[in-house]
Amino acid sequence: GPLLWFHFQTFLSDKKRLRWKDALHFIPLLLLFAYMQDFLFLEGTERLRYMQAHFDDRIMPINYARALHLLIYGILLVVSLYKKRSSLSSSNSFYLWALCIIYTTSTVIISFLTQYAEGWRQFAYYYLINNTFVLVIAYILYKDPQFLKEIKKKYLSSSLKKEEMELIHQEILRVFKEEQLFLQHSLNIKSLGAAIHVKPHHISQTFSEQIHTNFNDFVNEYRIDYAKELLSSGKFSMYKIEAIAYECGFNNKVTFYKAFRKVAGTTPSEYRKYNPVNSKDT
Repeated sequence: GPLLWFHFQTFLSDKKRLRWKDALHFIPLLLLFAYMQDFLFLEGTERLRYMQAHFDDRIMPINYARALHLLIYGILLVVSLYKKRSSLSSSNSFYLWALCIIYTTSTVIISFLTQYAEGWRQFAYYYLINNTFVLVIAYILYKDPQFLKEIKKKYLSSSLKKEEMELIHQEILRVFKEEQLFLQHSLNIKSLGAAIHVKPHHISQTFSEQIHTNFNDFVNEYRIDYAKELLSSGKFSMYKIEAIAYECGFNNKVTFYKAFRKVAGTTPSEYRKYNPVNSKDT
């Protein structure tokens, strides 16, 4: 659960490195080891006898806790994907939803077995089938990273032609340049589609197959370029960084700083410091 959560965050947020707070995800694992330490390190035969003797009062509570833990992460993955669905490219969205479905389906089956299985043998059969399936999928993706993308293109992509995607791309560029649509704080793929009268999934396909970047990065590049103009403009020399961020379409300072560093390679404060105001721009 935690490892898959970290993997998803590389797609769903600007965070690319683990922070100390991420270690909190491993607290359940530490609690499990603490709870099991009295029999975990027993010799094999002795440990097996202990587990059989205390199956109901020690082992099943662990299974219930594990099933709940897995379900919680399954729910977190589904909710986070749903919230960020508009900012993902179609290929990344398909990839993440595929992983999410595999994981969540597995957790539901584990929970069902935990509640209704009559013995360990049913667990053994499930784990054999489930883990074999996951390993096969992992091997296929390792040998052919484009496997899921090709399936999506073949079966799930819309029928947009390259020429149609190019027209959509040009229309996006037009509204960004002429109407500065990127300055809207609530801008997403759905609202962009409404502005240019194009279906959202067609815009997603255009970003994935024509523009070759995700929606957030595309919008942030325009916002940061605009921010650079404001930071070196005499008209905005008295504005604080938070105010500049808001003027550029960002909703908070943290997101602005992350996007600015990603696009410009420096912070807004450093950029303003080393790019003095143009005396003519007052």
